Amino acid sequence: MSRQPAAGTGKELLGPHARLIERLYATSGSARWGLAPERFAEALCRSAARRFAGVTPVAAQVAGYLESLRVEDLVLACACSDGIEPAWEEFVACYRAELYRAARAITGAAGGEARAEELADSLLADLYGIGSGCAEGGASERKSLFDYFHGRSKLSTWLRTVLAQRNVDAIRAAGGRALAHVAD
Repeated sequence: MSRQPAAGTGKELLGPHARLIERLYATSGSARWGLAPERFAEALCRSAARRFAGVTPVAAQVAGYLESLRVEDLVLACACSDGIEPAWEEFVACYRAELYRAARAITGAAGGEARAEELADSLLADLYGIGSGCAEGGASERKSLFDYFHGRSKLSTWLRTVLAQRNVDAIRAAGGRALAHVAD
């Protein structure tokens, strides 16, 4: 990659790749969830903009990046983020047991089953967008954690990484409270 001024938005990066994006859309399973081509392109733009932030890649680098994405997982994440019920049903059927299993492995025997369930349930709620605050006018605006998945890894790998980081954050927070209590 060249170290020239940044290209800017994902749309600028993807402009020359319309045919590739159409092909990826056709093979991604987007139609299964009723995900519009524009929504798919938006997810690709967000992913490419994040990947190439601060640099201006050549067209072949962008094409290679797009082809490396796990578009089936990206589409499922987009559909879940958009609240498409059949996508959520698929996600829960495919990933819920795996999330609980990973949470038990992450928290270990010392963490206990209740802590593992709490960790997994908290992630599921944030994936759905529960507790994301209020929009203007007092109406709740749903913001899903899925919006941070860019398709560079398998969805299952990303989910385990998020679980592990949340567990570390919880341990740090608990340690900070324990240290503050000892200091009193």
